Amino acid sequence: MHQGSAFLGDWYYGTMVSASPSTSQKWHSGFFMENPDPALVRYVEQVRSLVAERVPIPERADQICQAVQTLAAAEMKLPESCCQVGDCLYGRNLVYRDPDYGFVLISMVWPAGVDAPAHDHGTWCCVGVLEGAVRIIDYQADPVEPGRIVETRRADASAGASCSVLPPETDIHKICNPFETRAVTLHTYGKDILRCNTFDPEDCKVEEHELSYVNLA
Repeated sequence: MHQGSAFLGDWYYGTMVSASPSTSQKWHSGFFMENPDPALVRYVEQVRSLVAERVPIPERADQICQAVQTLAAAEMKLPESCCQVGDCLYGRNLVYRDPDYGFVLISMVWPAGVDAPAHDHGTWCCVGVLEGAVRIIDYQADPVEPGRIVETRRADASAGASCSVLPPETDIHKICNPFETRAVTLHTYGKDILRCNTFDPEDCKVEEHELSYVNLA
């Protein structure tokens, strides 16, 4: 936890000291929108700096979580083209794919009342709440019974909160929106995720799912 920040589960509220921006501008082509908000551009610059400098993943995730808090505090709004839901349970929109380092930014749109399945990533992830509120539930895989997962903690978080997912310790989790208004979260992944495993705590069933982006359909 950082000095001067509040803590709720793994959710942090605080401020970020800016990282050194990249001198190259070629990476701007990675945005899947026109005229990205300057605050979002600065955020990508910070992530690029941390990845380029090979900052250890736990420390990197910690600093990225703080950076996304600054992004939320700036009241940065994603364009509606990156906040689509379509016919899906929730909206998964590609915001940015880095041409040099391969990390991606994805906006997730959670309609009121949506309950997504527990799943894994297989890579590090930092999540920031930009709008509304969500509930995140962490699980651990049972070392004895294949497919069985056990809830370890849950927390509610509103705009300005951030958390990290670091495999293998915290890879299995779920996000839901039990509240009355939609929520928008920004996810920064170490790589593009084309498929994931979903877990059913009731029948210990594990299924592999292919993933896609609503805004690229």
